Amino acid sequence: MKFYVALIFISLAAFLTAQEPSISDTLVIQGFYSFDQNEGWRQKGGFIPPSYSPIKKDPAMLTSPDLGRDLGSGWGGVGLEALWKRKIRFPFLQGDAPLTQGNSLDVNLNLGLSPVTLKLEAELVLTPIAFLQFGLGGMAGSGWNAVLFNGLGLNTQPSGEIEKTPFGGLVLKTWGFGLFQFDLGALVPGEWTHVLLLSRGTLSYQYFTGANQNQAWQWAADEGRNFNAPKLESTHFIGYQMPLVLNTVGILFETSIYLDPVFSLSRLNDGGWGSDFMSLTVNLLTNWTLGDKSSLAVLLGVKNFVDVNDATIFNRYYQHWSAEAVGWKLDRLSFQWSLRL
Repeated sequence: MKFYVALIFISLAAFLTAQEPSISDTLVIQGFYSFDQNEGWRQKGGFIPPSYSPIKKDPAMLTSPDLGRDLGSGWGGVGLEALWKRKIRFPFLQGDAPLTQGNSLDVNLNLGLSPVTLKLEAELVLTPIAFLQFGLGGMAGSGWNAVLFNGLGLNTQPSGEIEKTPFGGLVLKTWGFGLFQFDLGALVPGEWTHVLLLSRGTLSYQYFTGANQNQAWQWAADEGRNFNAPKLESTHFIGYQMPLVLNTVGILFETSIYLDPVFSLSRLNDGGWGSDFMSLTVNLLTNWTLGDKSSLAVLLGVKNFVDVNDATIFNRYYQHWSAEAVGWKLDRLSFQWSLRL
């Protein structure tokens, strides 16, 4: 078996080196602002509006030795990341027909830096026909802590405190995906006929070398509920492209759910903290042309979340929570500025 795998990679390398690739580089600056809210306090599901009046924790409602948490920060949250992206495109099984003239094999290399993380990604993407793509990829990164933000840590303490582990290991991720894409403008040529459809399904496995199975960990200052486990994710987009400065508008749907063994750890129907919860984000997306080489995408997202019951909501440690419903919140305002180099 190892011989055949090695033979495939040697043959692929020989094929790629025999082709004339095109190389493009892009600088990307992306970030977000998260709206503040009170986690569903005194509300059972439904839509939770933003709130900038934090609720102070009640020590009498904590599960010992949990240190507890206030609900809301009074200002929200922010994130920022810079990426350098290189795409190396090799012509692959190209033909003269519209469905095959753009066939390619792409090697994507991304280097990402945030205030508390550093990561490197590599991805191989095959486009065998205009409306289909298949890809395999991997990522390796690590993190540190700075001021109010922590890039890498373990979330295993019953007190709820994150154990900061700067450069305490590698965060590794591998994935495979299939993508369907369609542009009405390919069938009905014209500047105003570009109705866009996209659907992508991704199966991934993430792993922090400093964590054991079923131990939660924090990455890039997130909520600290990552696990060494497989995850199923999807992205779906429907939009309209125009020959204007505002060149694209549409709705972007994103889903994510852990598979077993994490899926069965603490289910919603059992009153647990929600290991089987499928997150869904609905984004209003706009994309703006800023010049020949520059563009700006802006997204406003609404997201579902696990509404913890009021009796356990002040606990900081997620394993002390008991879910009562699924709610919705105004999640974040995100941007992505791109400059082709």
